[in-house]
Amino acid sequence: VAAHGAAGAAASAGAASTLGPAGRLISASKDRVIRIWSIELQICLQTIAEHQTEVWALALNGAQTRLAAGSADKFLRLWRLRPSAAGSDEDPLAELMGELPRPNGQGAALGLRFVRPKNIDFEVLLCQGGGKTLEMFRCHDESDIKRRQKRRKRRQQEKRKRKSGEAGGEAEDAADAADNADAADAAD
Repeated sequence: VAAHGAAGAAASAGAASTLGPAGRLISASKDRVIRIWSIELQICLQTIAEHQTEVWALALNGAQTRLAAGSADKFLRLWRLRPSAAGSDEDPLAELMGELPRPNGQGAALGLRFVRPKNIDFEVLLCQGGGKTLEMFRCHDESDIKRRQKRRKRRQQEKRKRKSGEAGGEAEDAADAADNADAADAAD
């Protein structure tokens, strides 16, 4: 599939997704770039060049506030979307939230999809790689993230107090185990 931009440049498209009532299209391609287009104006509003390899998959969450992109490397990249933004450098449509490692990933991320399973109150990001593995990642909302960060910060402060008050011991080991459990849960 060849996508022709406003300037007439052609690139082989890997994935595309529409963004809300604003009439925008998000495309990804073999040139390692994600572009956010205005369908009405037929111009590129924002270019995102964060990937090191070809981008094969895109997914928008149900609220269209998060964009996930997958490529041939072992990471998924996540962006916070602001559909009402202008798309300029000062007011970007998409802001990088970070990279999500794919420890069990086999090959390129060929398919991504946000789903909300029945009887569960959170979204899950599904990633189909080049192998036979389907990877699942739990998606936390903003309030969960802030609550976890606050708890993690409090636990670190408690750990420092214990460390300065004790020469070591079981309390520090318990705090380490709790922090590691939090980190593992956040990665899921």
